[in-house]
Amino acid sequence: MKRLGLLLISFLLLAGCQISGGNNSGSTHSNTIIDWVDFLKWDDQEYSGIHSAVITDEQFIGEKVGEVQFNVNENVSNPSYQTRNGDAAYLDKGTDIYEVKGISGMLAVPSDYSINGYKLYYSQNSFDYQWHFEDIVMEEVEKIEIYQEQNNVIISSISNAEKMNEFLDLLVNSEKNPVYEPKTKNGDPDRYSMVFYTGDAFAYQQYLSYDGENYYWHPWDTAVVSGDIAEFLGK
Repeated sequence: MKRLGLLLISFLLLAGCQISGGNNSGSTHSNTIIDWVDFLKWDDQEYSGIHSAVITDEQFIGEKVGEVQFNVNENVSNPSYQTRNGDAAYLDKGTDIYEVKGISGMLAVPSDYSINGYKLYYSQNSFDYQWHFEDIVMEEVEKIEIYQEQNNVIISSISNAEKMNEFLDLLVNSEKNPVYEPKTKNGDPDRYSMVFYTGDAFAYQQYLSYDGENYYWHPWDTAVVSGDIAEFLGK
C-alpha cells in the first residue's frame, strides 16, 4: 500500500506539471517556428514576392505609397496571428514601398540583393504568377544580361539578335533531367542570374548553375544545358 501511495502521488505531481504548462498562455507558441512565405500586406491586399522577375529600370518606380510597419518573421510566433496593413515577412520596419508605373497590383521595395535595386511584389487579387520562363514571348526579347549571382556583377550583355537566338535556343533545347544531382565534391556550384528584357516594366529572371561538369537550370524540372553556353559566360 505504501508503494502504491507513492506511485499515486508521483502520478498526480506529473499531471499537475503538464496542466500548469498547458495553462501558460504563451507556452503553446513560445517555441513555435513559422515558415513565413515572402509577403507584404498593403491596402488590405496580400502581395507575394516575385523571385523570377526584376524591375527593368529605376524609371519604372512610381510614387512612394508607404513604409513597412512590422516584420512578422522576427516578432511573431503565434500561427493564428492575423496580418495587418504594413506587415511583411522579411522586410525591415521602415522599408519604403513604391508603386510600379503602369502596373496596378505590383509594388517595389529597395533591395541591395536584387538586380537593378528593387524587389517586386504582386497581388494575387490582380493576376496569377506569370513570370516563368515559358511565359516569355521569345520574339519580344530585346536584351539578355547575365550576372554572377553571388554579388550581382554583370558578366555579359547580349543585344545582337543572332546571339540572343543562339542563347535562347540553348535553353529551350536543354535536356530535362529531374533527378540530376549536382557534383559538389569540389564545392558549391557556380550560380548565374539570367535576365530577359522584353520592354516591360519588369524583366524575367532565371538561374543557371555550373557544378564543374555540367551547366543546368530549373525552368520547371531540372534540365542540363549544352556546354556551348560557356561562350556567353566569358569561359
